[in-house]
Amino acid sequence: MFQGVGRENMKLDIKKLDNGLFGSSTWLVGEAGICTVIDCGVPAGDILSAAKTMSCRVSHVILTHGHVDHTCEAAGVIASTGARLCLHRLEVPLYQDTSLNGYRMFGLPHTEPFPMPNRLLEDGDLLDTGGPTFWILHTPGHTAGGICILTGNHVFSGDTLFNHGIGRYDLPTGDGRTLIRSIREKLFTLDRATVVHCGHGPDTSIGEERDHNPYVKIA
Repeated sequence: MFQGVGRENMKLDIKKLDNGLFGSSTWLVGEAGICTVIDCGVPAGDILSAAKTMSCRVSHVILTHGHVDHTCEAAGVIASTGARLCLHRLEVPLYQDTSLNGYRMFGLPHTEPFPMPNRLLEDGDLLDTGGPTFWILHTPGHTAGGICILTGNHVFSGDTLFNHGIGRYDLPTGDGRTLIRSIREKLFTLDRATVVHCGHGPDTSIGEERDHNPYVKIA
């Protein structure tokens, strides 16, 4: 039901930055001179430079979940661009609590308030950014409010699904059975050719993961 989201007459410009905290990836998805930043673990200056190289104005920041390695540079990007911050409504408590989101666990300093979201997302939401259009897939399991983000034949999976792997579920609000169910019911129902852009590591595809992911068995 979600496949093919996006303006078919426009071409997506997708750029990956993979020098984020703990090896996390940040994605810039641009169309018609407007781009969305998905996750913000990479230094804000690098994100802004990438947007400039793409000749894009950053209109939105979408967080796939609230862990520090995906959110730590969001404040800097938002302050510099005025972008609207979006995340799932169930993720707000984790995102704003340093005892849950990894700051305290990894001994990282944090003294400034977390930027407040401009839009709280729900499963099935259509987010029109003025550039790319995204469908929001609520995929809990890594965290309670984790999401994947679909546009055209591209899905940005955060820490839900990796190349031959899955996200960990031993952190606050994580649950292994829920994670497997999310992958089977929300991601593995997408077209096999859908490209999966992961929150860590290399890209993969839905077909590859359906056939070969050792953690998610399909009978």
